[in-house]
Amino acid sequence: MSIPRPSSAPPVGRADEPWLPNPGRHARRGVRLRLRSGPGFRFPQRPRGGGLHAGELAAETAAADIHGGEAQRLVQDLDIPGQWWTLFHSPALTALIEEALKANPSLEAATAALREAQENVYAEQGALFPTVSGSLSTEREKISGATFGFPGTSSIFSVHTAQLSVSYPWTSSAAPGGRSRR
Repeated sequence: MSIPRPSSAPPVGRADEPWLPNPGRHARRGVRLRLRSGPGFRFPQRPRGGGLHAGELAAETAAADIHGGEAQRLVQDLDIPGQWWTLFHSPALTALIEEALKANPSLEAATAALREAQENVYAEQGALFPTVSGSLSTEREKISGATFGFPGTSSIFSVHTAQLSVSYPWTSSAAPGGRSRR
């Protein structure tokens, strides 16, 4: 759809001048995109079956008439072990992968980061236990009787103070970050 222009108006955004702005073209493109992703947009249906393929997979591949061209079995829903290379029963491959894993600094860094995260979890769990603190103090005092109107008399006595404090944290989802409070 084109909008008729008066003959005196210069053309805007012609095909031979792509650097000129063309607001009409961009507006039409925006309308088309909005129609594709608007309220009536529906995602395409998933393929039928268990995977991304349309039908069933063959149980074996075709064999070739070359060395090592035997047919291969395809097994679905089989758990592959973490040390998958041991399935090949190749000592050279096993030695090569073990050497690579031992010399892998990123693997060592990941293991250290995992240990650090576990220790941080233990430290945070420690905040959930009650805190018990106690103190004991002794003071020896001498009071002059002249203070109370009895000159020449004095008394010496001791003051013992014991204090025990127990506090426990409470958590609340209303607390910032759900952290424990004291």
